[in-house]
Amino acid sequence: MLKKINLLTLLIGCACMATSVSADEQHPWVGIANASAFAQRLLEYRDKHGWSELRSSLFKDAKYAYEKRILVAEKLLYTFLWIDLMREDEGKYITNWVDKVKEANWIHPNMPDQINYDEHVLGERLSDDFLKFFFANGDLMRSTYNQWNPTDLLTEVFEVLNYLYNNHQYQFKRHTSLAFAIAFVHDVPPPSGWPHAQVGQDVLPRHLRSPEDVFIYFTNPRNAQMFHHSIRRLSLSDAIYLVDLIASPQEIHWVHNTINYKPDSYDNVYSMVQYDFRRAQTEKYHWLYDDYSLPVIYEAGGICVDQAYFASQAGKIQGLPTIEFLGSGLDGRHAWFGYLPPNGGWNMEAGRYADQKYVTGYGFNPQTWSFTSDHDITFLREGYQNSRGYFSSQLHYFWARMYSSLEDLEKAEKAAENAIALERRNTPAWSLLIDLRKRLNLSRTRIDATYRSVLSAVRSFSDLEAKFITDFALFLESTGRANMAKKERSRITWKNKDSRSDLAVSSAAAILKESMRSDSRAAQMHVYRRQLYQLGGQGGIQVLDDFVFPFVDHLYRKRRTTDAKTAILEAEKVLRSTPGSQMARDIERVKNQLRL
Repeated sequence: MLKKINLLTLLIGCACMATSVSADEQHPWVGIANASAFAQRLLEYRDKHGWSELRSSLFKDAKYAYEKRILVAEKLLYTFLWIDLMREDEGKYITNWVDKVKEANWIHPNMPDQINYDEHVLGERLSDDFLKFFFANGDLMRSTYNQWNPTDLLTEVFEVLNYLYNNHQYQFKRHTSLAFAIAFVHDVPPPSGWPHAQVGQDVLPRHLRSPEDVFIYFTNPRNAQMFHHSIRRLSLSDAIYLVDLIASPQEIHWVHNTINYKPDSYDNVYSMVQYDFRRAQTEKYHWLYDDYSLPVIYEAGGICVDQAYFASQAGKIQGLPTIEFLGSGLDGRHAWFGYLPPNGGWNMEAGRYADQKYVTGYGFNPQTWSFTSDHDITFLREGYQNSRGYFSSQLHYFWARMYSSLEDLEKAEKAAENAIALERRNTPAWSLLIDLRKRLNLSRTRIDATYRSVLSAVRSFSDLEAKFITDFALFLESTGRANMAKKERSRITWKNKDSRSDLAVSSAAAILKESMRSDSRAAQMHVYRRQLYQLGGQGGIQVLDDFVFPFVDHLYRKRRTTDAKTAILEAEKVLRSTPGSQMARDIERVKNQLRL
């Protein structure tokens, strides 16, 4: 019956390659996990005993295989993890899902007012034929579970997967990464701010092409010669940035007939759209016309957000994963795009001006519709998340989580240690290890050492390093070491003010915010000046947006007008904006408000 709900691990193959055991009568799944009959036996057990009993039986055998270091431990783990999701009651699942997306602040107005659900478990949305195919493929279960995000709406994900499999089975089996990418991206509609907020929904409706349309388009053999990538060879994590296709058939036809750039020169697609200096100079940043199709953008010209959107959608049409980025530069705000050529890692410089290269760009992750940075994608493109070492690390990490939930903290700590030993960049495992050592009441010296170790492991990745420095500072404060905490936080500003000004600005803003909450008026001004001069002029307009203007606004609301005037004048002196730039205009606007 249809109902509705309102929306308001050390490497197993390394430590135990020689370990092989015959099936144990008490652990039947161990003996048949790699047999051709495995998937069929799972369904027979489900039909006889139900989804929950199947889950319990698999958990027992997966735990046994992990602790005995048996080769099938990984396959049993991922079978259990997927069954654990599939056996959830749909009504309860959707209620919990709504809570998760609310907590993550990912609910947006384009989401449906109501979500349909049935009075059965999630797994009933998947046909037995699909489940036999899925559970027979251990690599597929592993890659898709590691890509799955708790904010994915599985009722819709499973509906899309089931439809594509049942109606396009041959191509589905040849393009599994593409099919799962489509399901993960098309579970909820994109927000009104995607791909950028400077065109209205009446002109550009935020409706992706249907999942079936996208799948057929990218799997049609007649289209293969027009793509710059072999779609079959794209990883699932890369295909996520391909399938958020919004262009119409007419636009697709136009792109294939008009844009002839090869991947090694695809940057040039950005500049195919002539820059409209008149719009920029008159600050008319919103799209002026009633048509936002790619041919119209090409003919009319546009500003940077239009150029980035044009190039990004054109890239997807031609089989290149792309993402549009928005960022803050020295004198103004800017938009560009990144794309993944067939040979090599992501190119994040397409349309990013030479003097703006230090700027961090933020774009939407189509799977979650939350912001991701160009550095996050570069981190993913290190390749470690598709490596055997990473997947082996994840095996231990998932068991560390399960032992933790069972309050077996010693086993959980050991599993987390094994996860990190295999892949030092596995930051969720580091976070869990720190939490476990706190729960085990280990000495603060031991916990300090753990923080120092993770900071060493991620020192090449500034985002992650800043996150763990912030966490470490909070721990230092909670253990009565406030001065050490301040020293740690200041490291973020000093280390990143030149190469990663976004992190430096965020750190300085957090320090100033704390001062605004607890310090005297004089102390607040002292902290403001110290952080402003530490940042210098390298942070550009982001210093204004995230550091200066919030403080000036705070002072103005507190009727500290003299301090507000001092703050904006000092910012103007330190930042040294170019006359006529966005930054100069923004500063002048605030000065006028303060009657300077």
